[in-house]
Amino acid sequence: MSEADAIVASLNDINAGLFADNNDRIRVRDALNKALRQVQNPWEIAWDHVITRCGGNAAIKTLIDVGAFKKWAEAGGEPITCTELAKLVDADEILIRRLMRAIAGQNLIVETDLDTYAPTPWAKALGEDPSLCACFFEYVGSNPLLTADFNDAMEGNSRGNLTDWVDVYPTKNLLEGARPGRPLVVDVGGGKGHDLVKFHVRHPEIAPGSLILQDLPIILKGADVNPVITVQEYDFFTPQPVKGARAYFMHGVLHDWPEPKAMEILQVVTKAMEKGYSKLLIHENMINERGAVARVTSLDILMMGGMAAAERTEGQWRSMVEGAGLKVVKIWRGMDMGECIIEAELA
Repeated sequence: MSEADAIVASLNDINAGLFADNNDRIRVRDALNKALRQVQNPWEIAWDHVITRCGGNAAIKTLIDVGAFKKWAEAGGEPITCTELAKLVDADEILIRRLMRAIAGQNLIVETDLDTYAPTPWAKALGEDPSLCACFFEYVGSNPLLTADFNDAMEGNSRGNLTDWVDVYPTKNLLEGARPGRPLVVDVGGGKGHDLVKFHVRHPEIAPGSLILQDLPIILKGADVNPVITVQEYDFFTPQPVKGARAYFMHGVLHDWPEPKAMEILQVVTKAMEKGYSKLLIHENMINERGAVARVTSLDILMMGGMAAAERTEGQWRSMVEGAGLKVVKIWRGMDMGECIIEAELA
């Protein structure tokens, strides 16, 4: 058994019932919190504070508001499916599923089977102790003055990926069969161009003009872009001016939009693609159908609250991509199982 396996095995045996003395329990709790911070990298700590906790609080508050914990406890507090809980509280099943995934990803309830959850002592207490339900969540809206901060945050998010996209997707495939004089990669909604920079570092031999960065003028303003990258002001709801590129790349674009708008974005780009040649590479989060990770489920709740948008499961991604007239060639995953690159082409 490896050292990591031994540590995990010992931690799995810990529970509050082991401690007769509450002071001992508190000492162990504090030591575990300290140990967590020691094994987390700086990005994980930042994400935990900014995304996971905020998204989790929003999910908890919404479940409290619909009476989920109270009615779950009144119904016996046994393992329950999202379908059953949605009927119990007279709420939308998809909403309940997203909320339950979000808190299960933080180990606040226990996933016992696909779409089925059991309450923890904490969840039972929320259904039985009204004082625990006095929580709140405040969403701070965006501001035009924060554009620079937004760009920096997106670049920071890219740096926080455990695996860069050029290490997840075999980018050499794009060079093979690429036609001279044609655009190689068009980064749609690419912000400061950090993803194209990574591509150029991997393939410094590509010709100038092969990489095109597209975004709104306010986003591109002041961006310090590598000269090898062509900058183009563009709104992705309007016709795509670059036709027949080898690849159109979208990183974190579609999760900002509800399905009808996301579908519209996809349909625009498909009209510019060349069958049998062009690829669409969608770099996005993906919610696992089972064992969903908190990093993604928490972001799902934030996207829902802030933009009426969503993170999506593999089934939801496939349905949307295929609905736009594309076919999924392969879904590429890196070390960070929350993120993937969906490779698609015209059907």
